[in-house]
Amino acid sequence: MNKKRNVGILIFDNAEVLGFAGPFEVFSVTSELNNFELFDVFTVGEKSTPIGAVNGLSVNPRYNFNNCPRIDVLIIAGGSGTRKLMKNKKVLDWIDKVHQKTELTISICSGARLLGLLGLLDDKPYCTDHEVYEHMKEIVPTGKPQQKQRFIIDVLIIAGGSGTRKLMKNKKVLDWIDKVHQKTELTISICSGARLLGLLGLLDDKPYCTDHEVYEHMKEIVPTGKPQQKQRFIKAGRIYSSGGIDLSFHIVEKLLGEKTTKQTATYMEYNRVK
Repeated sequence: MNKKRNVGILIFDNAEVLGFAGPFEVFSVTSELNNFELFDVFTVGEKSTPIGAVNGLSVNPRYNFNNCPRIDVLIIAGGSGTRKLMKNKKVLDWIDKVHQKTELTISICSGARLLGLLGLLDDKPYCTDHEVYEHMKEIVPTGKPQQKQRFIIDVLIIAGGSGTRKLMKNKKVLDWIDKVHQKTELTISICSGARLLGLLGLLDDKPYCTDHEVYEHMKEIVPTGKPQQKQRFIKAGRIYSSGGIDLSFHIVEKLLGEKTTKQTATYMEYNRVK
């Protein structure tokens, strides 16, 4: 059974109503349809006093920064109020601190301003409200605006193959993987791609999976690693390693749900192993 996740939605004066009410509805209804077992969805304000959203809607945050429980999924609402928050050190420090421990950090529309100001979108693709892109170019000049996208997810997948032995000596490739990994949501190795993660020290003291013929070599590369030869894939923080195609199905299910994943597996005539 999946663990119940806490979804915290940051609200503030002049937050856009749809920017927090929309996500609240999606996550809470999803949980409701599953016996309220999936998510505990709540709003968070800097203080417990009511906030005045855009067009005058008054909302009472369920929690404040001092009594807020652990947050697994942080959602930052958008709205004109984000401009004022850019000068609020307490709010920015709180976002930065909470983000360090979330599974996912999500900005809605102009909430991206705050992630950009914190450096969390440097050199990364991002989406925001169509009227905010010009301002974002000032906030995060190295960011990569994706104006035709509705949302962005960063995933690095490292393929396997005999060529990974040669790449172990390619400093340019290794440096690139190390740099990109620092800013991904997920970093995934397929089969012998684990060699490169191991060489970079990303699997030290961590469980990992790889191709059955690569485990002996992996023991030399990462002697403190924990090989999981009976598993098809394994998760260690933001890193997934896999011995085959099963991990890709797992990621699709994580992002899009079981129904979509079953549809894909049926189309491919693939019998999943969970």
